[in-house]
Amino acid sequence: FFTLQVGFTKGTYVFLSWLTRKLASINLVVVCVLVYAVGLIMFLLPPVPGVPVYIFAGIVIADVSSRKLGDNGFYIGIFIACWIGFFCKL
Repeated sequence: FFTLQVGFTKGTYVFLSWLTRKLASINLVVVCVLVYAVGLIMFLLPPVPGVPVYIFAGIVIADVSSRKLGDNGFYIGIFIACWIGFFCKL
């Protein structure tokens, strides 16, 4: 059990890091939909911890929105990431 738990945790970080690089140049709406889908799938897997999903959503959406929306894009992205994380957890 311990090996499975540690392996899934490390694998989750590696997968989400890879996905962050792939989503950096995509449209904000598409990124939000993909982050929601990935978050929902990750929450459905029992050995995956929830914290990396929230961190992933915050980093990716805030980064993409700050690039696409300008000055206040970072704060808008954080707001969107909070709501997407909330709805993923429901």
